[in-house]
Amino acid sequence: NNNNNNNNNNNNVNPNNINNNSNAIARSNSVTSMAPKSTVPVASCSTAIEAPDEIFAFDEGGRVLTWNLDVELNCDVYNCVSELQVHKQNIYAMVYSEPLGCLITAGEDAIIHMNYLSGVVPTFNDVPLPTILEGHEGRVTGLALLNGGLLASVSFDRTLRIWDLATMKSVGSEPKMHDAPIQALEYCAEREELATCGMGNRVRVWNLKRPSHPFVSYVLDHSEAESDLLTNSNNSIMGNSTANATAAGINPASSLGISTKNLLLTGSGPGSGPGSGNMTWLTRSEAPAAAITSAHGIVLEAILSGNVDIPEVTQVRWVSFKGCWVTAADDDMIRLWNTEGRKIHQFSYSGGSVQCLFVDRVNRLLLAGMLNKNAYVYDLDDPMPLAVFKGHRDVIKGIGYVKESDTYVTCSWDQTLRLWHRPHPQRKGASNGGGG
Repeated sequence: NNNNNNNNNNNNVNPNNINNNSNAIARSNSVTSMAPKSTVPVASCSTAIEAPDEIFAFDEGGRVLTWNLDVELNCDVYNCVSELQVHKQNIYAMVYSEPLGCLITAGEDAIIHMNYLSGVVPTFNDVPLPTILEGHEGRVTGLALLNGGLLASVSFDRTLRIWDLATMKSVGSEPKMHDAPIQALEYCAEREELATCGMGNRVRVWNLKRPSHPFVSYVLDHSEAESDLLTNSNNSIMGNSTANATAAGINPASSLGISTKNLLLTGSGPGSGPGSGNMTWLTRSEAPAAAITSAHGIVLEAILSGNVDIPEVTQVRWVSFKGCWVTAADDDMIRLWNTEGRKIHQFSYSGGSVQCLFVDRVNRLLLAGMLNKNAYVYDLDDPMPLAVFKGHRDVIKGIGYVKESDTYVTCSWDQTLRLWHRPHPQRKGASNGGGG
């Protein structure tokens, strides 16, 4: 878009939309993620390649779509050239192993598929290797290629499994990694660490220098700051009366964010009430300070922490050019962590929960696909976005970088893939949030 007057249209889609083959896109189900050939988890798509002539996308129908650059046209146009039915159900993770020339997929059926693009299956002791890895008991939600020709997989069964791709055998597993199903992972090759997050507020970073015996190195605890604040504020009133709370300088009612009316009390027998020995009391939206008089110990702690919003982590990525981890949570905050598990920086964002994070190592940028169907481009040294990519009609579930054309590619549940111009640093101070 060469017209300078259009600089105020923050997110003009590249006219050479990747969706040139509209029939191919229309036949697909909701596209969930994509990546160029790379050796990193496809959900992150965080490695640019020198000759990005193919892009792979997978959908909820268990298919993998292959997109090739149309060399006959002098523009960035990709055509869908093949559709491969790999799984019977939704695919959740995909990585590409360059040494093996293999596209590795996993999904709802708890099976990991090896898809050799040449059609030739490697052999071990003159016997063809199996093309399926089984062992998980729930949907496989993440894959990562490790050093030494190994593969890591995580699942809703809360288990981490390590596979040797040379023999297609398991070399180790770690059950019950989290208290909830695991929904994301990221591998840091230079430190040989693997970060995993379940449906909670903690990211666990595992040491994989001995892949058969992983152990937790440190934890990125998103509840630490909030719980410390709560503990410091309410430490003197745990198990004590309202009078002690007042003496500590804390109004129990105000600490709960409530007023003093509309208390709902329930109990057993005529003696039920605030003074009864085994009374259970509930609040609707408000409760009086007097109700806390009868609460003590863990009950009082639960009441006082009820108004604290503990963030749930949705994404984790390794930022190699800063040597730190970056996480996104549902409290509209992006946080940076050092390699000892301490938070070093955070900034807020708008647009709803982060659906995917992508680290552009070439241009040292961070891209986030938000619940509001837009993608935001950030310089991690500045919380203001360099650009906002608008145009998708549903949430974005995958982001990648095409170095050859200096564009970003996004895929969405609206069944389209789109190309976007990379914003340049000189647009950083633009009042509308940048170009794209």
